[in-house]
Amino acid sequence: MLATGNAAGPEVGSRRSTSNGGRRWAVPGVHPRVLVRLAAVTTLIMGALVITGAVVRLTNSGLGCPTWPNCTPGHLVATDHLHAWIEFGNRLLTIGFSSLSIVVAAVSLLVRPRSPRLALLSWGLVGGVFLEAVLGGISVLVKLDAPFVMAHFMAALLIIWVGLLLVRDAAEAAGNAVSDSVHPSKLLLMLARAQFAVLCLVIIAGTTVTGSGPHSGSAQARGRLPIPFLAAAQFHADMAWLFGGLTIGVLAVLRVNRAEPRLVKWAAAITAVAALQGVLGYSTYFSGDPAVLAGFHVAGATALFMTVSWFHLLVEAGARGKRPGHRTTGQAMANSAV
Repeated sequence: MLATGNAAGPEVGSRRSTSNGGRRWAVPGVHPRVLVRLAAVTTLIMGALVITGAVVRLTNSGLGCPTWPNCTPGHLVATDHLHAWIEFGNRLLTIGFSSLSIVVAAVSLLVRPRSPRLALLSWGLVGGVFLEAVLGGISVLVKLDAPFVMAHFMAALLIIWVGLLLVRDAAEAAGNAVSDSVHPSKLLLMLARAQFAVLCLVIIAGTTVTGSGPHSGSAQARGRLPIPFLAAAQFHADMAWLFGGLTIGVLAVLRVNRAEPRLVKWAAAITAVAALQGVLGYSTYFSGDPAVLAGFHVAGATALFMTVSWFHLLVEAGARGKRPGHRTTGQAMANSAV
């Protein structure tokens, strides 16, 4: 999904000499392509974390580790029961993501030519990790109070969006300007923005369905939303239908205008995933919200968010590239090279 092509040039960029007390050593420069790959892997892992987090909730393992940062009082690692190991496994994956995000941030400082924007986005991932850790810890300590669990989920999607933005900008810096052939019309830009905004509303509405529904994450969970489950599900469905209409509109505009084939393919993929999500959503609701179907629905929502976000970032980059005097990230870095 996040393939960005190969850029010319070595993996390691220029080396710049630094002196200290008469000694000189070379500081290695890293090609932006390395950052592209690291950011793509990190973003995909974050997507996997969203899904494993849903598994934790849907198996009633949300309080399998009832304390934080320890799993149980006096024990950092899970002890003997299955729920504890499910929750602890999710924590281990979180540690892996956190470590990789720090690597991404460190590599961003070695990219040559230097790019403050790429460094800012990379360290933004680290900030997102800190935010997720705080929200996750609070969620456990307040016994999975629904508003904190909802915030925990939305923060994960924000991290994914920052990761995709980093992939796009690092790809441009690597010489693969992903938006060079993207020339969206004003109508397409307006529809794409509306599509992304409505998808965010669909997902937020989906969290209210979860917060008022049967899957609280644990038998000891408290603080369910004071919203009737049927009303929450109805609003979620209404927003989903609006998103579906905008998605069909985006695809129709692209085909009528004979837009760049890559954009058409992404829009078609969004349409297919959205249709599958609709089938999963209604199947989940009318079958009594079984955990297995709800899990697939969360996985589909994650895939849909990543796909729509990437499409939106491509369209936005293409629109900016049409403005007089605009420079892509790659052009700005080339002009700043020493």
